[in-house]
Amino acid sequence: MKFELAEIPVWIQIGTTAAERAAPQEILVTLRWDFDATRASQSDEIADALDYFPVRQHVERFGLEKEFQLLEKFLAELRKSLESGFPQMQNLKIEVKKFPFESGWVKISD
Repeated sequence: MKFELAEIPVWIQIGTTAAERAAPQEILVTLRWDFDATRASQSDEIADALDYFPVRQHVERFGLEKEFQLLEKFLAELRKSLESGFPQMQNLKIEVKKFPFESGWVKISD
């Protein structure tokens, strides 16, 4: 099955200058992954599923743990952390949106 957690708000200190990193900024993280939900679809038990609530909490906390200059580095480090913490997520795709302008946004994805 395909899963998506869309636009998780994450507060993070990120930017190419110290002034930009001085205050946390909100970014939005979207995760997409595949998961073999055969057992969960038959048992109706959370133990057989990939509980997405801890995944969301992991992403939210991850933003508070480090300071980054680039979205690219944030995405790469988040990927490593998720793949380590949730190895049952297959074909993980990550999208990150940042709002550095008065209107509009920057989006990167892998």
